[in-house]
Amino acid sequence: MQITDKERANASNTAFNHFFQRETAMKKNVGGIDRMLRIALGLVLIGLAATNTVGVWGWIGIVPLATGLIGWCPPYALLGWSTCSMKNKT
Repeated sequence: MQITDKERANASNTAFNHFFQRETAMKKNVGGIDRMLRIALGLVLIGLAATNTVGVWGWIGIVPLATGLIGWCPPYALLGWSTCSMKNKT
């Protein structure tokens, strides 16, 4: 029995898609209180930057604001940390 190029390509694509979907899924790792603190800190820093109180560095507040809104933090994922309760992990 010979495997055709089309069958080989389909098998390869299926394996790639399975790996890609599994590896790129973002599981929430930022819990409730952590999220609220990140959002508050981000808004304060952005507000201070917008009023030129702290200068350009205040725009770094976009990072905690974004991670708080999304509920996922890349450094937490790399380190295997999570502040989510066990029942809220998805």
